[in-house]
Amino acid sequence: MSAQTRIFVGDLVRALLRVGSSERNNWTAIAGLLGLGWSEGGDTDAKKILASPLNAQPPDLEQGKKSDASRTEATDKQVGELIEFDMQRSTAAAQPIVLDNGTPSPSSSALPYQLSPLFDPLWERGILLEAAGMPCAEGDLAVLEAVKLFATGEPLQKLPAERIQSVSKGCQVLIDAGLGMQPFVRDVRQILSSIRKAVGAERTHVLRFVDCPTTGVMSENYNDVLYAPPDNGAMVLAVSDLCNGGPRSAIREAAPEDWLTFAKCVRDAGSSLVVLNPYSPDRWPARVTDQVAVLHWDASTQAASVRHKRRRIRR
Repeated sequence: MSAQTRIFVGDLVRALLRVGSSERNNWTAIAGLLGLGWSEGGDTDAKKILASPLNAQPPDLEQGKKSDASRTEATDKQVGELIEFDMQRSTAAAQPIVLDNGTPSPSSSALPYQLSPLFDPLWERGILLEAAGMPCAEGDLAVLEAVKLFATGEPLQKLPAERIQSVSKGCQVLIDAGLGMQPFVRDVRQILSSIRKAVGAERTHVLRFVDCPTTGVMSENYNDVLYAPPDNGAMVLAVSDLCNGGPRSAIREAAPEDWLTFAKCVRDAGSSLVVLNPYSPDRWPARVTDQVAVLHWDASTQAASVRHKRRRIRR
């Protein structure tokens, strides 16, 4: 980069006072380095300044009582035409930028879409415990029942406990892989992970089917087998559209009535069935919802509504 710089006689005088010798043999060279010069018949005032001793001040500077206007005019007469020249400004050498060794963060457009869970994250665990739990005598001491045993004189072989919603028996999870559930594949993975956290991975048994488990299921070892309900009375939690989701013209492997047969099979084995349906309630088959606890897989569902629906079905 360069900038236009102007040199005045005052600048020359300062330079001479600082670096000039008393013999005045280098004054002309210093003036030449600053870009100043004059002809043989030029201004005699400038020559007088160069011929004056080092400790002398320029004549125009000794007259401190002169006005600024006259002082500027005298300086212009002494200097004559201003000399302009380019002065190169040097800058420091460019330093290389060292990048971090870590992998650069991907752009926002490359980030994967963040899936929002269908259940409210604050209520999800409570909902799943209500849906996958069974009432078991595993709570605190049932005081009233214990007093009754004492009063009747019956032997107290085991202290009675309050019945609570427990998942100690585990849960059998049935995942519908039919056409109507294809838009919810990622949601199914998410809810399955939440069920394993709430119930326990070692107590969660996962089976997959198409439209209805009565047509057969696929085990966790990817074997096609006939469906068998839990033998310990564990809860059966199905994630399905009950053959009524997706395109209306889709060809199904089963019909909604097959779910009634399936629900009876589960009840006869001593277990209970709860269905999570991601579609709106107006698409649920009424004949199934009258006998099966169907929950809306939606952010508006709460644990209290799950408890109420299960009690209504048990009656």
